[in-house]
Amino acid sequence: MKKHLLEGVKKGAFTTEVAEARFDKWMQEKAAKLEARVSGAKRAEADVRRARLAEETKVKEAMAQKLAEKIAAQKAAEAEAEAAAGSEEAAAEEAPAEAEAAAEAAPEA
Repeated sequence: MKKHLLEGVKKGAFTTEVAEARFDKWMQEKAAKLEARVSGAKRAEADVRRARLAEETKVKEAMAQKLAEKIAAQKAAEAEAEAAAGSEEAAAEEAPAEAEAAAEAAPEA
């Protein structure tokens, strides 16, 4: 770009100061465009990263919920098994007591 401006100066179209001013203006505009493009790319990358993190968080929460439900179901099954085992033990203890009572009643007869 500067070469073309200097050619204009040689031909007498404008002065060196005007050529330098135009070149500086062009460089500033070019730098602004480049900065906008870079910041836009960074912003887009950050948006993608943020969206990916949100999706991973949703998946993680869903997995945690399933795991919590599974653990709760296991604990409920264990509690139910313990309750069933406790009632079987109580029934087993009552059965010999009934058998003893029946045995005591049988010799008297």
